[in-house]
Parts: sequence; structure tokens; C-alpha cells
Amino acid sequence: MWLIVWREHGIFGKPNENGFFGLSTSPEVRQLFKESLKKLALQYSPNLTIIAGTLLTQKPTHSYVLFRNTCYVFHGNEISMHDKMSPFKETKDNHSQLISIFQAGSKKTNNKYLFEVFHPTTKVDACFGIEICFENQFAILKNASTEQPLIHFLLSNTCDLNIHNACGDYLLQLDSDYIPKLLYLGKNNDKHLGMFIIVLYQNNFADPNDHVLQGPFASIYPFEKKVVDVLDDFLEQHAGLEEKSRLILELKNTFINESGQCKEKNSYPILIKLLTEWKDYIVATYFALSAEEKKLYDTLFQLIAHEIKNNTFNKDYLVKAKKEIPSICSGSKTPNPFRHADESPAKKRRF
Repeated sequence: MWLIVWREHGIFGKPNENGFFGLSTSPEVRQLFKESLKKLALQYSPNLTIIAGTLLTQKPTHSYVLFRNTCYVFHGNEISMHDKMSPFKETKDNHSQLISIFQAGSKKTNNKYLFEVFHPTTKVDACFGIEICFENQFAILKNASTEQPLIHFLLSNTCDLNIHNACGDYLLQLDSDYIPKLLYLGKNNDKHLGMFIIVLYQNNFADPNDHVLQGPFASIYPFEKKVVDVLDDFLEQHAGLEEKSRLILELKNTFINESGQCKEKNSYPILIKLLTEWKDYIVATYFALSAEEKKLYDTLFQLIAHEIKNNTFNKDYLVKAKKEIPSICSGSKTPNPFRHADESPAKKRRF
């Protein structure tokens, strides 16, 4: 099964000297957009789902212009939608003299933070979550989710991801500034472990001469999530050490806060500073680290050393496919991202 996804303002957008901003469309263009993509989704149903970036629309009245920024999801005969809650420069495309008003999503239009797709082969429902750009800074999806999605899709325009506001087994950000990367969110999130294999391909569909899918790309286990998982394990195993557990909890929360707001793409200097301060306090108060604390300290510095060496954020995660499957669009052969060489088709449910 295929999901085709693109970023915020992905079709109706325009670059300028300050980056990329959305161009608003009329309700009539929005209706044509929906009809065209619904027809395409139906043509390849039930093997295709389209998460169609966002569409910025404006509706003039006699005294103001109303702006909405909406993500539509197409699967078979169904159209789901999510209206953006947190505005960021949506009204910039108002060229009239009227007042601009951003219309945030309501309960009626935002009942689709989460949506489910029935996999035609595995007969298993897969849950996906949608978040639009600035919403990530307020953990909109994480706070609104009633269940853990398989993939958290962040559709954005020049948005710095706060990984600690992620929700699900995986996160995929589609952005006008950053190369898409599939992020694995850690062992504590594996609700769907063993049920699906998720594989990322990329293509610049805006280029009429580019017809090649690049990939598959391996998923990344982000440094920040590794650190939080290690700290959570320590807190779970040493719940009886109240004072020292409190210090570790403070270290964890400070790291989450500071790394979440960090504009640099490497947050290991933050952890080095916090670990140094924590160790100095423990030594000054208790004279030495305990064996468990020494093990934690060494484990976290091993993560830091690995991060410095491998430059996770900028690394190319292209991997080589080993099998072939029919293309969704034709009878031709394309690399199979769903099966490893040593697997039989029955061993894994493919997605």
C-alpha cells in the first residue's frame, strides 16, 4: 500500500527572498482540487491514500477576508480534513484593503487529527496523525490524540521540529527547508511492532523531468529520543531512590525543554552541560556517583560520542532494496522496500 504525502502549501505556494509562503485559492479552486484528488484515490483504491499537504483558501465578505489552512486526506471514496489551529503568516496573501481574519479549526472540522486506513492485504487498520507546521510547537496532535498513531505526519513550511511533541511509532516531517526524514520514536512507542514495515521514498513531483523515486531511506532513531528513553529506563528501575530520582527527572525535563527549543540541529552540547552540572552536584553532596549513576553517566556519554561521530541530523540514510514488486501504476518492476532478502512474504505484514 502507498501513501503519497507532501508539505504545507506544497502545490499552491511561492518562494521569495524570505523563504516560501502559501498562496490562497478560492472556494471554487478548492472544490476542483478535492474532486481531482478524490478521483485519483478512487482509481487506485484501496491501495492508495493521499495526504494532500495543505490548501490555503480565502473567503471575502463585505468587511473582512477569512483565511483557512486545511489538510485533506483522500482514501477511496472518503475525504477527511484537518483545519490548522495555530496560525503563522496565513493572512500574508491578502491584497485587499479588508481586515484579515484567520479561521482556526473547530470541533466540527477537526475531528480528524487521527484517521484510520484499512490495509487491503493485511486486513489491519493503521492509524495516522496529522499536524500542520506551528501546531507542533504546542503539541496539538499529542494532546488531542485518543490513541497512538502508527505515523505522525508533520506538514510544515520552515518549521523547526520539537521532537518531544511527537506522537506515534514514527514521525515524518515534510518541510520546505528540510529534507524529509522518517524518525523512529523509540521502544516505548511500539504499539504496532511487527505489524508493518514503513519505508520512505522521495520525489520532486514539481519537476516534470523527474520521474524517479529516490529511496528507500532507512528510519532514524533521533538522539533526543534515545536520551529520554535511557533516562526513563533509569527512573523506572530506580524508583526507590527518591532524592536521586528527582534529580534525574529534573535533568530529563530540562533536557526536553532546552533541546525542544534549540534552533541548532545538534542538541548534545545541552546534554553535556546538564550531565556535568548533575555529576558535580552529586559528587559535592554524596562524594561520588553510585554504580548505577556511573553506568547512566557512561551510557549517555556513549550516546553523545556516537552522535558527534555519525552526525545523525545530516546523514544520508539511503539504503539498497533487495527485492522487486510490481509498480502501483503499471506492470513494470520497481525496487521492493517492503521485504528483506532473508524474509519470506509471510513473515512480515507489508505497508
